Amino acid sequence: MNIEYKKFVNEYDPVSVGWNLAGKDILLEFSQPITAVFSEKLGKVVVEIYDENKLNFYDANGTLEFSSFLPSLDNYQYRGINRNIESKTAISFLFHPVAQSVGNKWRDTEQYELDLQCINFLGKKLGIYR
Repeated sequence: MNIEYKKFVNEYDPVSVGWNLAGKDILLEFSQPITAVFSEKLGKVVVEIYDENKLNFYDANGTLEFSSFLPSLDNYQYRGINRNIESKTAISFLFHPVAQSVGNKWRDTEQYELDLQCINFLGKKLGIYR
């Protein structure tokens, strides 16, 4: 399924996402900027609403199935969601090290698996993000 951002609050920040399902246009609109990713493995559209600290999971028809708080990781700053084929859900979380005691010497942003079976959905480390 191909999802597209449909409306923007400015040049860069989308506030809606849409797709076509069997000839029917589906549109999700929000009052805050979002990031959206479709997971083929889950069959869901995952929408991050950073300003509300929320992660929403929608089925292909656009129905909200469940919500969660965004994950956190000690000594890291949350940076968003991303597609990742190494993740069992095809989605990863991005975290940037903010403490000198974590991360590598180049301070690379790291990817962690979105895992629905883990607390806060934060799974194993998948590697760095480039």
